[in-house]
Amino acid sequence: EEEEDDDEDEVHVVEAIVACKELRGELHYMVKWAGWGREHDSWEPVSTLSEDVPEQIADYHRRTAKHSGAKRASNIEEYNSRRG
Repeated sequence: EEEEDDDEDEVHVVEAIVACKELRGELHYMVKWAGWGREHDSWEPVSTLSEDVPEQIADYHRRTAKHSGAKRASNIEEYNSRRG
């Protein structure tokens, strides 16, 4: 029984943020998990990532800003402050 609980407590490491979208009024990021194949990438709400991966989020926005001219949040604090 204890082994089942271990799976829930397992911490997965974010390798990279590969995409971003707004869903139900909240920013979500497509996460590439370290040590896992692309088929395990998943959309995660910013609220679950903000404390864990601010540098990966900032890197994603720096990379995409170079290609799109779109307005961006350079970090999570900036995004949250704009939300009010």
